[in-house]
Amino acid sequence: MKENELRLARGKIAEKFIGIEQIIAAIVCYYYLGKEDVNFMLNILGNDQATFGFKRNMLQKLIAIDDVFLQNLNKLNKIRNIFLHSPRMGDSNDSGNFYFRNPESTNPVNKELDPEKLLEDFMTIFPETYLRLHKEAVKLGMPITIQKDDPRLT
Repeated sequence: MKENELRLARGKIAEKFIGIEQIIAAIVCYYYLGKEDVNFMLNILGNDQATFGFKRNMLQKLIAIDDVFLQNLNKLNKIRNIFLHSPRMGDSNDSGNFYFRNPESTNPVNKELDPEKLLEDFMTIFPETYLRLHKEAVKLGMPITIQKDDPRLT
């Protein structure tokens, strides 16, 4: 992936993941307070100490989450972390392409993570995960709607 494409992909993933975190925060807020409270969402759930893992664990206590959905949430978070926190590495063949280092791999063959593949995985999982969260929000009585062609899903 070229540098400019990588920057665009980082932005896309960041924006989409913010949507995931916001809807989880809204579900938590609505569950406990019976309404969306911007101050609660910003000052408590938007606090640096309220990590995604913390919000995910709260969500697990509030709604039925199957293993596949939990794995999808975790995978989206992992890809987000790679894109936003991992240093990009340039190909040694001067192609202008970049990749991410795989910190979990001890095998040199598997040390590179392809940003295009990661973006594809993210965009495959994201819509169904976002729609599932939306469905759970509606079950709680939240007055929100979403259409299948909503730009948040693409």
